[in-house]
Amino acid sequence: MDLQNLPQEYQDRIKRFDYLFVENTDHSFQEDDLFNYEMFVMEESLTLYEHFKDIEDINAYLEEFKTAFEKEAGRKPEISDIVKNIPNFRYSEHSGNTLGASWLMFITYKTKPEMVKFLHGSLANLVGDSGYYDNREDVKKYIEENGI
Repeated sequence: MDLQNLPQEYQDRIKRFDYLFVENTDHSFQEDDLFNYEMFVMEESLTLYEHFKDIEDINAYLEEFKTAFEKEAGRKPEISDIVKNIPNFRYSEHSGNTLGASWLMFITYKTKPEMVKFLHGSLANLVGDSGYYDNREDVKKYIEENGI
């Protein structure tokens, strides 16, 4: 998927990282190795977004899935169990990190789309926010200005 075909909130996410990289390095985020990883997570989050109609649909699916899964497997499901059979979701290409990042981005886009651009970089769990040159100051400012 090309960047210009992504929803505006996702484009704004990349623009934010581009700004941070240009300010702190000699290249943009789109020229960085992290970019392809981020694109994969965004694309997969949109697959989940398209699969579920709304929050009620998600909640109903999760409740039904959880009940059936616990009865069959004898344990609570994890994200990997929940998404494994969703059409067009490239489950076999995921790590635990991409699963979690895709799910978080999907839920954020469903519930608070304006916050997608402020989510931690998808690899921040491994490289930290400093790996994205993200000091989170613009997040604090946005929260203060919007009373969140």
